[in-house]
Amino acid sequence: VTGLLNQQGLLEKATNLLSEEDKNSAIFFMDIDDFKTINDTYGHAVGDEMLNAVGKVLKDNTRKTELVGRYGGDEFIALIHDVPSKEVAINIAWKICEKVKEIKYKDNQNIITVSIGVSYTGESGYNYRLLKDIADDRLYIAKRSGKDKVISE
Repeated sequence: VTGLLNQQGLLEKATNLLSEEDKNSAIFFMDIDDFKTINDTYGHAVGDEMLNAVGKVLKDNTRKTELVGRYGGDEFIALIHDVPSKEVAINIAWKICEKVKEIKYKDNQNIITVSIGVSYTGESGYNYRLLKDIADDRLYIAKRSGKDKVISE
């Protein structure tokens, strides 16, 4: 639907990028807030439009060298490579949250929000699966703490 990398593509390309251990990277694990309710209420066509729009925000707000993929359902992953600090990565994640809010659906009456969990190689090493799992855990902390948040620890 989105034309982004899938899970397998993310795994392969992220593993290669993270092998450059002299460069710090961040993993964003992102989920559209209340997507199931929106999809069930407005239909799958609106849901697909939403997925495409969120994917476009991710692509438009990361460098061309970054990895952006749809992990499954309404979950997305971005690998921000060669980022100078965790703080810079967190700022990028918040910018993505704000840009997603600009997406309107169903006659421009509603906005979309996302929650993002962030992991950083400087604190967790260079193993993609571990970084993804840490970011995923942080994503669910963001969901439980009210949604529309970025959690990085």
